[in-house]
Amino acid sequence: MTVPQFSRPGAVDLSALARPTTPGSAGPPGAAGGPASGGPAGQFVIDVVDEQGLRQDVVERSLTVLVLATFWSPESPESVQINDSLSRLSDEFGGRFVVARVDVAAHPELAQAFGVREFPLVVAI
Repeated sequence: MTVPQFSRPGAVDLSALARPTTPGSAGPPGAAGGPASGGPAGQFVIDVVDEQGLRQDVVERSLTVLVLATFWSPESPESVQINDSLSRLSDEFGGRFVVARVDVAAHPELAQAFGVREFPLVVAI
């Protein structure tokens, strides 16, 4: 049986993201995040708090690893739930992707830089 050719402009094939064979394998350096009100910070979670962090932790890091940028607010239970789930998954996958959390209530200028109008929003970069 052959697999049909898949071609979608702009599509990204994520099928290569398999579960890690060794738990706790090292991920990208500096990917650990501190505790925040967006749920528990996993080993591969970054809290973005300024434009420089947005540039370094999201845009530049995306050149080497998949970055899921979450635009969230602590007032939104759905936002916190999404952050919890993504943090847990990034740990389970051993850092094959990094979660970058942007609190739109505390840093509206960062949401504006990305053109975010509603939250929660997750963007794969």
